[in-house]
Amino acid sequence: MRALTSSGRVAVGALAVAAAVGLAGLPAAMAADAVNVDLANAASAASANPNLLTYASGLLTVTGGPVTLKGTAPAGTTVDIAANAEVTLDGATIAATDTAAALKVDTGKSATIIVAGASTLTGSAKEPGLGVPQGATAALSGTALLTATASGQAPAVGGDGNAASIGSADPTGVDNASCGTLDVQKGAQLDATATGYGAAIGGGAYGAGCTVQIAANAVVTATAASGAGIGGGAGLDGLITGYNQWSPGGNGGQVTINGGTVTATSSESAAIGGGRTGENTGAGDDQRNTPGASGSLAIKGGSVKLKDGDPSSVKGAHAGNAATPDGVVAVRPIAAPGVKSVTVDGADWGISANHPSDTSLHLYVTNANHTVVVTTADGPVTYDVQSSTRPPLPVTAATPSSSPSTTPASPSASPTTKPATPTTKPATPTTKPATPTTKPATPTTKPATPTTKPATPTTKPATPTTKPTTPTTKPTTPACGQTVTANPTALPQPGATITETIPVPPMITVTVTSAPKTVPVSVKKLASHRPAIKGTAKAGHTVKAKTYQSKWTQGSKLTVKWYVKAKKVSSASKLKLRRGYKGKRVIV
Repeated sequence: MRALTSSGRVAVGALAVAAAVGLAGLPAAMAADAVNVDLANAASAASANPNLLTYASGLLTVTGGPVTLKGTAPAGTTVDIAANAEVTLDGATIAATDTAAALKVDTGKSATIIVAGASTLTGSAKEPGLGVPQGATAALSGTALLTATASGQAPAVGGDGNAASIGSADPTGVDNASCGTLDVQKGAQLDATATGYGAAIGGGAYGAGCTVQIAANAVVTATAASGAGIGGGAGLDGLITGYNQWSPGGNGGQVTINGGTVTATSSESAAIGGGRTGENTGAGDDQRNTPGASGSLAIKGGSVKLKDGDPSSVKGAHAGNAATPDGVVAVRPIAAPGVKSVTVDGADWGISANHPSDTSLHLYVTNANHTVVVTTADGPVTYDVQSSTRPPLPVTAATPSSSPSTTPASPSASPTTKPATPTTKPATPTTKPATPTTKPATPTTKPATPTTKPATPTTKPATPTTKPTTPTTKPTTPACGQTVTANPTALPQPGATITETIPVPPMITVTVTSAPKTVPVSVKKLASHRPAIKGTAKAGHTVKAKTYQSKWTQGSKLTVKWYVKAKKVSSASKLKLRRGYKGKRVIV
């Protein structure tokens, strides 16, 4: 889109305020079409769009938006967002240098980064893949995967890796090594991996973690070696022979998980929290090292899988995971391959994807009883989460493809006490109990008369020898495995299948199928009409069969068959008369 700037020049990619050219009626700001930038020709793109882009010495700077970055940037070319702009990554590949992040949001700026096509930001030993330093904000959206990596002292996403420690002095450059604000919006996908001292998402070496928000249905995977998965970077290891060594771990950030599938892993630090201290490999007497503070973690939804380093095997002093708020506890993992959605007490938990190589859900809920409904491709399953031990106990299963078949146990002699009535209506029995030798007590209600005779039982139930005694004790709830005698007050319709469930774990399912009922069919004469042949009876002409469909009984299905001298030649509605048919009888 083209528009006049206040100086009268033509600008490409943005709409300017129109008052300067006498169009004061237009709004002060209007949305513009995005400018597409081929990263392989970044200099040319900047030259064509000077109001949105500049380029110098391998650095493409975004000064306005919206801008869409595509393709692979040449080695040494990086991108800096120096405005509150919208930048779309559509199949973009950018690599950092030792002095610049692959893609960085400047301090004091807020950028929206939309991932429209799978993109990769590769960091270096000193700079991150996606730079979000203190004071900067990056909002990540879109539904395609963004992959960010780094090595050395840098995080994959966050601050830089340029902090240093000298003898007994505090580490320098910690502010720049620390992370700003990262907002992972609904449905966004981020895979961050740091193989050195930096966090996967957070600080570089010594640096503090980000303020992180993760929304429903987002998928975030953060994998770190020495630093935290999400949080602070680790202190550096080194040979210090002096009196003091200052190599503290970076503090954790403020992490809020509102939903999504979050996997955070660190080999030596917290999964979400602070970074470990550096290890003095020399003869220093006083390391004066402390692990990074854990920061804060609020889990309000989603599936959150945390795996931190083993404190007994890591270098330096281990930093623990950030604690969840009081009253929030983990639930034993629930198997849910191909998960589509999860609700807790009716509220959407914002989960629509599994963890990498793990089909279980890792839920956090308040320490109370909860009803969790997990929906997969097989249908919904309801779990009762107890507040005491919190095992996920299934109470209803996904609807089976066919009714289960169970064989009822043979009834024993009449009990001296009447079992408690189940909470759901018992299934109608498939077998007729044997007639007792003595007359049983007259029932208070008359049972329904069955329309068909029940199937003969395979085993004959025990015949009571005495009149059933009147129950003298209060009915109790039947225990698991106890035989429950059904009350035949009403039989199902012929051919029907009824499934009754008693909600006492484990699930009890009874299936009853009544005998089929024979229905007489009356015989009537079908109305019909003799078909006719329409057309000219000459070779080379085509004749048509007229069936008089309306004269036949409604619902009749007619089939046309052509015969020439008693030989079937066609089943079509029309027939072309061939020369060979001359003198022969054609029948339809």
